[in-house]
Amino acid sequence: HEELQDIYFNKIKHDLEKQATEHSVLYTLYGPKTDLANLPPCEGFIAVGNFNQQEILLLQNLSPFGVFIDSNPNSHTFDSVQPDLTGIVEQAITLCLNNGLRHIGFIGGQFLNTDTGTYQADCREIAFRNFLTNQHQLEPQYIFTQGTFSVENGYHLGQLILTEHKPLPEA
Repeated sequence: HEELQDIYFNKIKHDLEKQATEHSVLYTLYGPKTDLANLPPCEGFIAVGNFNQQEILLLQNLSPFGVFIDSNPNSHTFDSVQPDLTGIVEQAITLCLNNGLRHIGFIGGQFLNTDTGTYQADCREIAFRNFLTNQHQLEPQYIFTQGTFSVENGYHLGQLILTEHKPLPEA
């Protein structure tokens, strides 16, 4: 899993650990390379990030009481906590448009589909494209996505945009 390279997921992990400690919750932390098939049953789990179908079945075998953070692999079986990324993107674009900015860019990574092993457009990019298309403001030349969600990749994309793309978007 690429989550370890992602500040967002590291922050979630840190906050979960902090809350568990503050509330005297006994927990065991497993990383992305953990062999889920060899874990003992547990009372419940919190799974952060995206998981393929095999991993989800293994987690379900550990405990029927699971919460997924940032994904919702089976809403009939598990609870989940997810940010409204589409709403956040739409709010940001609306703010830009309301302030007279018309040339709006997007920098992002790609979503790794853990079942197929392929990279796909992330929901934020899809929301960006859809919202600006509906506003008749989409300028695809200002959409910059490649690679993973990492600080390194974001920096690389930023440098690439600054050196190879003129004119730059207003926002």
